[in-house]
Amino acid sequence: MLIRSIFTVCLLGLFSYVTQAQVSKQVSAQPKVTNSNLKLDPKLHISIAVQSLTGGSRKSWKVTGLNTNGYKRGIDGLCMDDNILILSSDQNANYSEGAKVCTKSVSQVNNLKWELSHDNKKLLLSGLPVPTTDNKNAMLGFLLGSEAEIVELNDTTLRLKFKATDGYVNGKLTYVTNEVTYTAQ
Repeated sequence: MLIRSIFTVCLLGLFSYVTQAQVSKQVSAQPKVTNSNLKLDPKLHISIAVQSLTGGSRKSWKVTGLNTNGYKRGIDGLCMDDNILILSSDQNANYSEGAKVCTKSVSQVNNLKWELSHDNKKLLLSGLPVPTTDNKNAMLGFLLGSEAEIVELNDTTLRLKFKATDGYVNGKLTYVTNEVTYTAQ
């Protein structure tokens, strides 16, 4: 009886040791995922970005923040605080100044196209109106870049950084660096 009890205790101890070793081995066998070692299939990465940008079909992004040359600018009450960028999964884009219009000639732009750069780090827009010497199209160029670095992208926030037109001064087109924050609507 004593031998059987000792044998049972040893067997339970061995079983417990093997179970703990297997659990430890399984946990430690999975690599730690960090930003530096995360490797995604480029096609998967593009589909994740497109999903975030378009919500799967069509998504509206409202301008909620603006930094110019590194300085935060308040947009509340300005003509740009109701501007909307709409991105569709078919790579069409629209831009609307909303009810508060800065520049009547470009209050609504419907024939834009968008795509991601080959490295998925930039949002590329084509079809933007060219700024004119009377500054009619300068405001749109100020808020949208034809080639914008994606600083942040998730389901609720899109932050873009780009060189923007600041209109004509003394007959010469001037530029600034803008970082525009959009929030999903």
